[in-house]
Amino acid sequence: MEASPLFNFHNTGNVPDVEAFNNVLNPLLNSLRNRTASGNSTHKFALRSSPAPAPNSQIIYALLECTPDLSEPDCNSCLLRVQSYIPECCNGKQGGKFVSSSSDMRYEVYSFYDPSVEPPPESPSTTPGTH
Repeated sequence: MEASPLFNFHNTGNVPDVEAFNNVLNPLLNSLRNRTASGNSTHKFALRSSPAPAPNSQIIYALLECTPDLSEPDCNSCLLRVQSYIPECCNGKQGGKFVSSSSDMRYEVYSFYDPSVEPPPESPSTTPGTH
């Protein structure tokens, strides 16, 4: 697992309400991190969008990926470390991209991927840990 070197880029636009934006972004990234890490040896990748808070009511699009050679704990740890950089570089920004040798994380308020490839919404009957 290589969490560094880390390259990060951020969208220059600011969100109108940082706390409300983070209240949507953080759970979205946490859910995607868990789904990415639990992928198999050929597929450690997850993407999803989530409505951002008013007043703009934008949608946050996010994509996370690990190299397939990482174990579930290593992928989770790598993405968690990458995610921990968000407050330092991108707090209040409309998007960010983080790249390391073993993982990639990106979120934006515009669609940078084809939304039709998103998986269907998770069923409310899904038990925790089975994403």
